[in-house]
Amino acid sequence: MEAHPAAPDADTRFRLLCALRASPGLTVAQLARALAVDHSTAAYHLDRLVAAGVVVCLRHGGRRHSFPAGGLPRERALAVTQRRGAAALVLARVGAEPRSLGAIAQGLPLTKSGVHWHLRRLVALGLVAEAPARRGRQYLLTGAAPAGAAKDLSPRAPACWRAS
Repeated sequence: MEAHPAAPDADTRFRLLCALRASPGLTVAQLARALAVDHSTAAYHLDRLVAAGVVVCLRHGGRRHSFPAGGLPRERALAVTQRRGAAALVLARVGAEPRSLGAIAQGLPLTKSGVHWHLRRLVALGLVAEAPARRGRQYLLTGAAPAGAAKDLSPRAPACWRAS
């Protein structure tokens, strides 16, 4: 008996979706390693799942992070930030009150320019807001990232992404 030609594709897509449910926010390279397939194979099947509306992607820092459909944009942004350890450190230093770049960078194992790079990405994700100040800019958490956002950076996936 011959296997149906679509069966290997369905199996790969199912495994890809299971990997994303277990660990949302993976990049194509991470998915390829997790599934032990070529990068191009993982990208192809990921594109098909995106086209079908089963998976959504978020671009951040030159990478495309993938998530099962559902969940809130805030949860996706926090998951991406969690995967980037330095960004999580920077986010933890930003507070509800406006803080300068120097105040945020103080005590972090990053250069001021590195902190600024992460702040720009956090602003693009909508987790941090920029406010003009007398000298330079100040940064504060947005409504999308409430005070204590660092506590939200847990390694567990949100309930809506876990397999039922």
